[in-house]
Amino acid sequence: LQIATIGPTLDIDYSDNRFLPTRGSITRFSIDYSHPSLGSSNGVDFFRAEAAHTVYTRLGSPNFVWANSIRGGYLRNLSDDPGSGVPTSYAFLLGGIYSVRGFDSFSASERIPKDQTDRNGNKFKVERGNEKLIHSNSQYYLVRSELRFPIYDVHGGVLFYDGAGVRISGYDFDRPYRDAVGFGYRYNTPVGPLAADIAFKLNPDQDTGRREQIFRFHLSIGTF
Repeated sequence: LQIATIGPTLDIDYSDNRFLPTRGSITRFSIDYSHPSLGSSNGVDFFRAEAAHTVYTRLGSPNFVWANSIRGGYLRNLSDDPGSGVPTSYAFLLGGIYSVRGFDSFSASERIPKDQTDRNGNKFKVERGNEKLIHSNSQYYLVRSELRFPIYDVHGGVLFYDGAGVRISGYDFDRPYRDAVGFGYRYNTPVGPLAADIAFKLNPDQDTGRREQIFRFHLSIGTF
């Protein structure tokens, strides 16, 4: 699929350090609009908006920081043409090191029905790549909380909680909200930390045939 979008992004940064913040806040708003007249394939006509707000609070010392973030988004297919939809690369599929740790980047919505027909007769199928995915509208919300503390010199640790929910109009999820807790190690550099996290799913699905891995290990660079 050809996908062309246009739209503004606004960043409001009141943090004391862009790479290793210890106080202040960062807010971001972004909008994407796609239409065939902009160069997208026929049937690719959608509106997507996201907003995020993160607050950093020192707990008596610059070395002890409590970071809290909330993020949300709205997505809508604007075309009524048969077979139209929002491509997978623009859909809200949460999971992984930058959203809900404990899940991989393609499984936080792992309770999405894989091959199901919605109320309007549209087939819903999750695939990698730019397959058309959302035929109507979708919303998501994400909360993250992380306590950061020093260990020695440039070495640090974290305790965290991540949780998120995704909704797609016309579909019913077994568990629309998924969350995880965990701990991690940070090697702080001038351009951001090297991170190693172990996250544990809360209430993992242990039903036969759908058994989830209880924990997951993540490596990343940077922080939220």
